[in-house]
Amino acid sequence: MLFWTGMRFNEAIGISLADIYKGDISRDSFKNLLWRNRIYFNDEIKDVSNYLYRYFGFFTLSSQPDNNGSRNITRDSNGKVDRKPLKSKKVISERNTRVVPIVNDELWANLVLRAKDSYKNWKNRTLITSDKSSYLLFEGINKTTTTNKLKKAFKQCGIRYKTWHCCRHTRGTFLYGKTGDKALSMAWLGHSSERVHDKYLHTYEGLMREIKSKDCDWG
Repeated sequence: MLFWTGMRFNEAIGISLADIYKGDISRDSFKNLLWRNRIYFNDEIKDVSNYLYRYFGFFTLSSQPDNNGSRNITRDSNGKVDRKPLKSKKVISERNTRVVPIVNDELWANLVLRAKDSYKNWKNRTLITSDKSSYLLFEGINKTTTTNKLKKAFKQCGIRYKTWHCCRHTRGTFLYGKTGDKALSMAWLGHSSERVHDKYLHTYEGLMREIKSKDCDWG
């Protein structure tokens, strides 16, 4: 999910029943960016050869868990998740909310299953609170456990270890590489600073230079 969405790890584990939607994106400013880059809602596609991605649903991301220094989700006595603004944002607000399309069908199918489980928990009030933002799609996942598993996987594959955050860098690089649209990738990743975002541009340009510098032996 981190690879396809470009989310930070802490943002992702805080995704809840209140943050996932099926259907078309209604925010016109962001939808227009998607349209001009040939990224369409699933039901709108007529000619599949004419699109870059199709999306099946989306996240709205307005906050992240406030873990108070812990690597586990922290809650109050009613089970409500402690939350804080997104990185570089001062407050949790609609204005600071990010929209993240789900453009991979396998990911969407898995998210639907998790959303259904979270919905059952909400209906059954497995927590005291009725706040949907506290019914998490990735309940029980923490950074320590997953990072240890990631390190083990890299070691078994004989590959130099990369952190979860590299998934975000990869998505930013892919988005810019496939579209050349800085506004889209900045909005998707939630960057307000062009200086921060330009590292993805430089990474992509560096990759292209490396590819072009190699001789191609076609046999």
